[in-house]
Amino acid sequence: MRSFGSALVLLAVVTLGCDLGGDHTIKHKDKQRRNYTRGLPLRIETTNGAVKVHGLQNSQAITILHEKDVTAPKFTAAESLRDRSKLEYRPQKHVVLLRVVDPSLGPGESIEHHIDVTVPENVPLTITQANGPLAADRLAAGMDLSTTNGAITVDEVKGAVRARVSNGRVEVTGLDGSVDIEVGNGKISVDARVLRCPASGCHARTTNGAIRFALPETSRVALSAQTTNGTVHSELPLQGGQAGPTSLTGMLGGGGPDLTLNATNGTIQVLKRYIK
Repeated sequence: MRSFGSALVLLAVVTLGCDLGGDHTIKHKDKQRRNYTRGLPLRIETTNGAVKVHGLQNSQAITILHEKDVTAPKFTAAESLRDRSKLEYRPQKHVVLLRVVDPSLGPGESIEHHIDVTVPENVPLTITQANGPLAADRLAAGMDLSTTNGAITVDEVKGAVRARVSNGRVEVTGLDGSVDIEVGNGKISVDARVLRCPASGCHARTTNGAIRFALPETSRVALSAQTTNGTVHSELPLQGGQAGPTSLTGMLGGGGPDLTLNATNGTIQVLKRYIK
């Protein structure tokens, strides 16, 4: 077996079983700690549950806390699902893959994975989730997050934040970097300490939901905000451009890359971020 120079320490494994209304639920917990190859991105692929990722300064390891809730009509079936459901850790040449592999489920069967990961702060992150919330904090190398049903929460990060949600909100606080956010049904809230939009610009789009975007008055962007059913309001002084009930354009700080905010059904607020 190829080791990839990675040491594994299995710190704890706990399995609990209970009977809920005729169904049998098993809770299985484990904790792992591995050496992490410097500079490799981390990609997490999972199905149902929740994922949290935390960055840690001066770290060279990854710590994985994993809890899975397995439910089935019979206890023996729940045990079988528990044993066949895996969280795989696969270091590869260009990426470290952390992936949930579940067996096929029958009537009355379900598996939820709750994954809490701590990594070096400079690890680029990608998470793909089917159903459930995603959260990331204190990372400094950018991220690409997507879930179908669930919220995305990002706090105190540096770099580019790309977020995609079909049904759920996106909240980014303490940003030092850029955003590219798309939401189907849900609101968007961004609080930028420093907004660093690339030449391609920063974007936030939602179909059904409001947009709240706070940034320092010293930012340099070309703002374009538009909604179909709702209103647009800015606290920041803009030069040039046009202002109407449902749209607003103008330059902040003399202009710069585009900051584009679009909503179909919802209000848009551009707010001044006060530095504490």
